[in-house]
Amino acid sequence: MDDITATPRLHAAAAATAPVVLVELGFASSPFRVWTGLGPLH
Repeated sequence: MDDITATPRLHAAAAATAPVVLVELGFASSPFRVWTGLGPLH
């Protein structure tokens, strides 16, 4: 796990986890991306 930062590592080791839904719709003008979390996804 050397390639991830401390914050994701702590979340991955947490006792409780929740599913996340990621969606990308490929429109001709541009892709539309949404997810079920809060804030921007980096």
